[in-house]
Amino acid sequence: MQSCGVVYVATKEDRYVEEAFLSAESIKRVAPDIGITLFTDRRQNPLCDVGCFDAVHEIESVGGFGQAWSEGQLDRIVCLQRTPYDRTLNLDTDTRVYTPAVRDLFGILDSCDLAMVEDPHENSYAAAYSGRRMFNAGLILYQRSDAVMDTLNTWEQRVRRNFSMALVHPLPKVPELEHIPAEDVRRKLLRIDQIALMEIVSPDFNRTNLTVQQLGKYWNYRGARPRDGKHGKINILHSDDLKSLTKHDILRVAYDWREEGRGAGAELLYDYVGAYVPEVRKRESWLSAILRRKSHAMREVWATPELKSVDLHLRYGQLKQAAFALNKAVRPDTHAQIFAGQSRAALAIGEIGEALMYAAKAAEVAPKSGYVASVQGAALMASGRLGEAEVCLTKAASVGYLEATRNLAQLWLAKYNDSKAAQAFSEVLAINPADAAAANNLLPALLAQRRDSEVIARTDDMLLKNVRPTAALAFKSIALAELGRGVELDELVNFDTLISVEELVAPKGFQSIADFNRALAAELINERSLVYEPKAHTTRRGKQSGGLANSPSLVIQALNAQCIEAAKRRIAAIRANSNHPFDRRAPRTYRLHSWAVVLGQEGHQTPHIHPDGWLSGVYYVEIPDDVKADDLERSGWLEFGRSDERWHRKSTKTQSRTVFPREGQLITFPSYFWHSTRPLRSDRRRISFAFDIMPA
Repeated sequence: MQSCGVVYVATKEDRYVEEAFLSAESIKRVAPDIGITLFTDRRQNPLCDVGCFDAVHEIESVGGFGQAWSEGQLDRIVCLQRTPYDRTLNLDTDTRVYTPAVRDLFGILDSCDLAMVEDPHENSYAAAYSGRRMFNAGLILYQRSDAVMDTLNTWEQRVRRNFSMALVHPLPKVPELEHIPAEDVRRKLLRIDQIALMEIVSPDFNRTNLTVQQLGKYWNYRGARPRDGKHGKINILHSDDLKSLTKHDILRVAYDWREEGRGAGAELLYDYVGAYVPEVRKRESWLSAILRRKSHAMREVWATPELKSVDLHLRYGQLKQAAFALNKAVRPDTHAQIFAGQSRAALAIGEIGEALMYAAKAAEVAPKSGYVASVQGAALMASGRLGEAEVCLTKAASVGYLEATRNLAQLWLAKYNDSKAAQAFSEVLAINPADAAAANNLLPALLAQRRDSEVIARTDDMLLKNVRPTAALAFKSIALAELGRGVELDELVNFDTLISVEELVAPKGFQSIADFNRALAAELINERSLVYEPKAHTTRRGKQSGGLANSPSLVIQALNAQCIEAAKRRIAAIRANSNHPFDRRAPRTYRLHSWAVVLGQEGHQTPHIHPDGWLSGVYYVEIPDDVKADDLERSGWLEFGRSDERWHRKSTKTQSRTVFPREGQLITFPSYFWHSTRPLRSDRRRISFAFDIMPA
């Protein structure tokens, strides 16, 4: 297949080389005979030579357009014209290939010059905000002919034109985008190469002389990464979920290679990931990071290669791989890094006592270790010992541990030291722009300092990149209210259209909804996982359970099924051409997370959102008789609107909506809606069942 091959382009940052390596490795696993070529300006990266690329061509990256992400798109279009193959499959780096049938794609070019997949509106900023049909440039299958090269050159020139216009203030008129009222949206669209491609060829028209074929969506699937590893119909996954997990996935490849007898390649991958521990405080290439870290303070030392692999798998949460590798490690029971890893593992499953114990053992063995200080600080922080945690985290952050810097920022945010928190979160993002937790937590730190316009700019950028949109939308709503941008706020937080209230019918086997609620109340009140005012939750003067999605109770599962059906109805009701951010982010696949809340006298929920959800809901199982519809204080009612006073000025006008709770009533709403429960003035208990629909 020398005349056919795959081309990747990875420039600007090492993480794109990592993505390309992982995508190429997925091809070599299912179709090892396909040739793969990489174009990059990061030739020194060791992943270029680990065996997944048949050829690597060093290039000079495009510059001068003020945004590295956009310039990287232009790099790709330039390199497409330099393909070494007669028939080329170009893939974005954030892809995985699951099927050996990828070989068959090249045969499609017997009857066409160019083939692509339409970009779905629900997963595309460009398609959603432009309102136009367009192809997604993450997969381009094409022949090397004069006509195709002319088309690629035309695309390149139009992209350069658009990128240049995006730098001009005020923005010049662009006919294709004049129907979009917001200038900031038009400017962002001009920085996306698909807009220029849409002018040339789209699913609706073809202004070229080429024969263009539209491929099925499973050849460039833009949904979420399958959590269970079962890809089903997906041939090629193209997902933002792949961007932030490159180190994790490289470790998994390293483990697989070692098990397959490819020891040398596996050790190179372990060394590669190990070179980023700890992460340094400025952007730099892999090579410069290695050359720079000559001092003992900035260098990790492992007793054996096996111990290194155990430690790295533990750090990245891969407990299964760590357990197998542990059998080959030398004296793991006395090594500080293993103790630290055990502390991290215990903390991950909520065993705070064990986490503290293992962290203390690690500190005894290696009292000067920055990594150990970082792990111990995290355990102390989780236990509420913030003063001790701050000492440990400051020590670890001072020698470059990124995780410590992030946790220290979170600690400062909790202590209302918003300026220091914002600075620390910004440092984390300067090193790792894909750190979603830091991006989300920076927003409240900025809001507390009344930096509302900066929050709007950051949330718009996060929404463009689809980085955990729930928190971004929630904090954007606060900033819009503070800035008095009522029209935009009304559109984003429209209680009339986005809050749904419905009465459930009794599931099969129950004569009435009242019978069902009595059985449900009996199950929930005896639920073993109920905890009074659990830490890191918003329940006050009441109990909250753990997750009930996998409850063995048939009654609880009957309600779980009703919640899922309600979510299906919400998804089915979404208009196909809707540009509302809630509608556009409706998940194709999802999972349910559910739990129970039992409130007593003065019980309530403080204002909060559900950052991991898309749709949230609450079902009322048992409501005291003295919670009444004509109560002026609205005791025990559900309330939407204001968030914490830390972010809202008292004088700021915000929308609000209260809902009287009735037994048998199910209320659903976007997860980014700020909501709370008013204090319950009753001696009787109030039982509710809450849930999130979370993108899977």
